[in-house]
Amino acid sequence: MTYKKKNVQYINIVQITLSFSLSLLFIWVVGYFFCNSLCYYQYDDRLMKMIHSPNIVYKHRSEGIAKTYKGLFGINAIEDITKDSRKKIAVWGDSYVEAHQVNDNKKMPQVITSKLSNKGLGENLICFGVGMSGDSVADYYFDIPKYEQLTKNIISHFIVIANIRDILPNQSTDIIRGIFKSNPFTNTFANLHFGLFLQKI
Repeated sequence: MTYKKKNVQYINIVQITLSFSLSLLFIWVVGYFFCNSLCYYQYDDRLMKMIHSPNIVYKHRSEGIAKTYKGLFGINAIEDITKDSRKKIAVWGDSYVEAHQVNDNKKMPQVITSKLSNKGLGENLICFGVGMSGDSVADYYFDIPKYEQLTKNIISHFIVIANIRDILPNQSTDIIRGIFKSNPFTNTFANLHFGLFLQKI
């Protein structure tokens, strides 16, 4: 009788352990293939703002299947923009420039750099993006001088505006950044698309 009880207890422990292990494996598989990885932020003393933490790979799944490498200053796909001696074009924008939904080689600045290379200008020019979801023109106004000081040889800036919210100070505030906030009567037009679109190179 005692032997049977011990045997049942042993079987129960094995079943629980196996069920727990299979559950963990299922969670890991679902998380790896179907869930976004955590997007880390840190405060940068030189830029005096929160940025994407450098030297990490961000995995995005909710709006696309892509990976994004974060370099110095949270810049996508470039490990250290300050070490590149080429002349630079900075592309500013919100999530359209951040572009976690596509792989690095498909992001706007990298596509521009590729087109420059096809024109024979790749040895002298490189394009990099400064994009964070929720940013607006007010953020670019304060950030451009900082990036020009830290990243030499910037010869041009492109500001990508997807809709009217990108130029109005009515963005929501959070702990990541300080944005001017008001309540203008223009929210009705928030979905009107216009802007400064990059022309084909």
